[in-house]
Amino acid sequence: MLDAPKSESRLHDAYEIALDWCDDAPQGKMHDDCVVGSMASMSVREQAAADRATLLEGAFLLALVAAVALIAGRKFRRA
Repeated sequence: MLDAPKSESRLHDAYEIALDWCDDAPQGKMHDDCVVGSMASMSVREQAAADRATLLEGAFLLALVAAVALIAGRKFRRA
């Protein structure tokens, strides 16, 4: 059996959700593997969401820099 994370741990909520998902799995190694696999799946989804957010932030900053460069270039040409 897996040791449950402490209630103040960041993993505790994920562990509780994984236990609910794996309720039908027989107790023992199969149940433990289901819980670990479920927690890994949640982790991968969270990381993918964080990666998308980082990519969107980067794209926004790049567009902002490009807009500032265009405006500055136009003002420089007029002067």
